[in-house]
Amino acid sequence: MMIRLTWLLAIVAAGITSGSSLEQPTIDDYFNDFTSGWVRSSPNQAIATRYFTGAEQDRLEQQLSPETVEYRRTRIQLAKHGLEGLRHFDRAAMAPIQRISADLMQWQLETIAEGEPFLDYLFPLEQFGGTNVNLVNTLTVNHPIRTEKDATNYVARLTQVGTRMNEAVADAQRLIDKGLFPPRFILQATITQMQQFIASTPGENPFVRTFAERLMLVKEIPSNVREKLHAQAEQIVNDQVYPAWRNAIAVLERVLPRAKDDAGLWRFKDGAKAYAYFLKRYTTTGLSPDQIHEIGLQQVARIEKEMDTIFRRFGRTAGSVRDRIEKLKDDLRYPETEEGRKKIMADVEQILRDSERRSALLFDQTPKAPVVAQPYPRFREANAAASYNTPAPDGSRPGTFQIPLRHERMTKFGLRSLVYHETVPGHHFQL
Repeated sequence: MMIRLTWLLAIVAAGITSGSSLEQPTIDDYFNDFTSGWVRSSPNQAIATRYFTGAEQDRLEQQLSPETVEYRRTRIQLAKHGLEGLRHFDRAAMAPIQRISADLMQWQLETIAEGEPFLDYLFPLEQFGGTNVNLVNTLTVNHPIRTEKDATNYVARLTQVGTRMNEAVADAQRLIDKGLFPPRFILQATITQMQQFIASTPGENPFVRTFAERLMLVKEIPSNVREKLHAQAEQIVNDQVYPAWRNAIAVLERVLPRAKDDAGLWRFKDGAKAYAYFLKRYTTTGLSPDQIHEIGLQQVARIEKEMDTIFRRFGRTAGSVRDRIEKLKDDLRYPETEEGRKKIMADVEQILRDSERRSALLFDQTPKAPVVAQPYPRFREANAAASYNTPAPDGSRPGTFQIPLRHERMTKFGLRSLVYHETVPGHHFQL
């Protein structure tokens, strides 16, 4: 959500009109100033968007954003401050593009501010988007390694990973003490994932292995410097990162016997309100949970009917639609071997490049940034969903499509539509 806000604010800032007055701040000045302040207060966003340049960007690239509830409250206060400042400008006096930008900014900041009562419904340790996952993604995917300075900044940030993880653990314990923690199956999945993350030697951990692989691609870095940075990263993981992960695992294991199988937010006080808020935040609609659920039921029925028709056309009539899907997956399955993993990634690459060629004939404007596909690190395979990370505006990082190579994904069934959805002409074209 916060990364998306930065992109939206950047779009707002980019849409400023010419002829701004030098005597007093204009709405264009306000767009730029607020966006800069918002990104400046979040090192993670600064590095994901490469918003600044020079010494300011370099300073932020040596930091990691805090993982405390106090920090999240500070961000909400900043959003409220942004809304207050926006109210001082007369919409009627704005140019059309400025009004659109102001409306976008207002909607996004209001959505963030409305989330203040529900901060405690976001448990910081979980298998999809918890701190235990985001810290790894921030460094191994978002942090650029193009120069020796980038590499030393990476090590500087790595020294903060243990601290940030311990902040998340403290916040998790705070929520556990209030009775707000995930159901048993999420806790178990998260514990297993974190155990896998620390199961290898530090040198094989994603923080170190990915760093070493990327260092080798920067030929300008002397070999002795590469070796020194590699050794530093390995030591940090051993001395700081692994102990923090063990601490997190211990906290989750202690609460596991108290966990229930019920997964709904309804089991918590004001859970229904929290659910409605998150639904609005992620769908942008004003529809109620019941209305959206009903739409879902209608769409499932429609799609299953269409799938049944297609299956029958190809002589696949035995069993339910679900049974036939599972049979088709098995018929089109890749071997679950290293060769099978290489084959599916080669097919993903072929589909992606083919979609780029075909899209060039259909779209007048396409992103300048490239997009690459890569498998998730092994420790995330069991739980991760396919995902897309936006490229850096300055070209230092491509768009990145990550795919989990676990059993149910190791099939040609649905692979082409997945690649289209996550890359071209899907998320990569949403820039």
